Amino acid sequence: MCFHISDKHPEAIVAKKDMRVYKLLENLKITRRDNLIGYSPYRNYLWWGGKLITMKEPLVVQSNPYYPKIEAGLHAYTDIHKAKREREWNGEAICEFFIPKGATYYINKEKQEVVADKMIWSGRVWKSDRWGEFKIKK
Repeated sequence: MCFHISDKHPEAIVAKKDMRVYKLLENLKITRRDNLIGYSPYRNYLWWGGKLITMKEPLVVQSNPYYPKIEAGLHAYTDIHKAKREREWNGEAICEFFIPKGATYYINKEKQEVVADKMIWSGRVWKSDRWGEFKIKK
């Protein structure tokens, strides 16, 4: 997944409070130790429910005069309806995530997408018409 910088919001933002976002994951499983796991469909990255993921490197904008973008980062959707449309196309599960207070992120409101340097999976998964709750083992 590639994040395109919006002309209207070209600067990085530091989150002043936790921000709810939605991410598509596939191959959701409960491990033998009752941990919830899933994989991101584009990079096959393993996510653990309840675990804060922090990028090792800062978000880097790849300069291109026509289409500046960010490749490496934690990508998500800002709107559940956008996530639902993408899921219908690809078939993954919609999962609730949070960009925590203090994280750095870029937002593209027109595409309803965000990329951040930190993100945590709440353990909630959208099931057809409602949220399914999974207890996260800490």
